[in-house]
Amino acid sequence: MDRAGGGLIAPSALWFVEEMIGATEDYGHTPEHAVYIYRTIWFAIVGDLIIRANGKQRRGRATGPTYEDQVVGGLMSGTHPRLAAVADRWAELNSRGTHREGLMVIIDGPLRSEGAVEGR
Repeated sequence: MDRAGGGLIAPSALWFVEEMIGATEDYGHTPEHAVYIYRTIWFAIVGDLIIRANGKQRRGRATGPTYEDQVVGGLMSGTHPRLAAVADRWAELNSRGTHREGLMVIIDGPLRSEGAVEGR
């Protein structure tokens, strides 16, 4: 089954979708834009969970720095000054539990937009 695609739906979970779309409509968005907002939030949640789970597994198997940490650690300040400035703390910064804070940013943006992508 395609877990990252259509396999993540079940009739017993549709109450959640209904609540999210309803709350977005109550906030003043059209049904079409409410679906867009729901999908944006859901994709962010699923993506975050998949990336975190895979990252945790990679870090658990690694005997030293992961490939990602090595790539970021090897950046030059002349080409990537912002990444180079945090390269020595990349693993720690990248593994922080910021799901809630990130989700709030994802939710706040589309809710405050007035149909910025409506009709797409």
